[in-house]
Amino acid sequence: MLRMSSQFITVLARSGLLIVIFSLFGLAFNAVSPKGTPILSEPPKPVSPWKHVTLEEAHKLWVEREAVFVDARDAEDFAAGHILRAMNLPVFAFEKHWEVFAQNVAPELSLVIYCNGGDCEQSHKLAERLKQAGYSRISILGDGYFGWRKVSYPTQVKK
Repeated sequence: MLRMSSQFITVLARSGLLIVIFSLFGLAFNAVSPKGTPILSEPPKPVSPWKHVTLEEAHKLWVEREAVFVDARDAEDFAAGHILRAMNLPVFAFEKHWEVFAQNVAPELSLVIYCNGGDCEQSHKLAERLKQAGYSRISILGDGYFGWRKVSYPTQVKK
């Protein structure tokens, strides 16, 4: 029995040593790899290719009518409330709404695209679709509809 316990401890120790060696190897590889994952800090957020506008900048564009505001959210959210004078082009129903949008908004116009704000990615996805369709003057309102509404800028809300 003592011999079996001794063998078990030896196997366990060797296994532990292998785990430590391979863990160190993995950490070293991760440290030198260009696609390595940060261990002690959050990974950097990807840089957006789109110009982001603040609420104040967007409001100035809205007041001076220098940009078309485009709501990337679904039609139900848009109907419930949106930035006054905004057009709805739901990114997840793009094909259904595209023709009307393209007939009313020329590619050379400036666009401010928004969704709910915060972690909402619909505006970024719509910006990519519009870029592919030939629109190049695209900005993103990162604070989105809820940020706009929070500072009491003009909205149209379903009664």
